[in-house]
Amino acid sequence: VLLLPSDPLDARNILLE
Repeated sequence: VLLLPSDPLDARNILLE
């Protein structure tokens, strides 16, 4: 992931989608 949001869970959601 190049862009890491403030929330780790958001990052996981981006990876899932």
